[in-house]
Amino acid sequence: MSKEDFRKVYTTWYKIRTRCEDPNDKDYKRYGGRGITLCDEWHDLNNFTKWYWKESNHQILPPKDQSVDRIDVNKGYSPSNCRLLNAVDQSNNKRTNKIVEIDGEKLTYAEAARKYNVKKDTVRWRYLHGKRGLDLVDKHHSQRRYFVIHGQKMTLAQINEEFDIPMTTLWHWAKNNHDSIIMEKKIHTYQEEHKFGNKQAV
Repeated sequence: MSKEDFRKVYTTWYKIRTRCEDPNDKDYKRYGGRGITLCDEWHDLNNFTKWYWKESNHQILPPKDQSVDRIDVNKGYSPSNCRLLNAVDQSNNKRTNKIVEIDGEKLTYAEAARKYNVKKDTVRWRYLHGKRGLDLVDKHHSQRRYFVIHGQKMTLAQINEEFDIPMTTLWHWAKNNHDSIIMEKKIHTYQEEHKFGNKQAV
């Protein structure tokens, strides 16, 4: 291990120790203050360095890109509860993250957002408003609802195309309505009103 690599490992070790044991450290409240400790074995820097070197597969990166992650975020720093992760992977293990299930896979908001190419805030907002599963990440989730119109199963997008009704109007109708009969009546009323309006314009 080069001197530069050792400095990177030492910096990581020192930060872990102070956040766990120094009440004056800015992060102590979130670590030592809630019972997160550094195991006796890792109080010896050499032991920690050997573990880090092995876990990194002899590839030491800057602390901002490679950090020690606790597998169980409510337990302390020890060889049995730690692993090396890159910055993106570790953010997915924060104790404040919400886990959602989409198509049988458990993901954090951030993982779901990246996988399905939607905004993290969108996933969070939908979850808090009762959406679950694919509706959390479907870019056209409001169009996936089906209504039976004139005997034909149709999405909002199909209704929009067939009857030339603005999507904003359809979204408003469908927001609290799951009844095809009510939707069919609204479509009929809309057509009649606009037919009358067109005749008046002529």
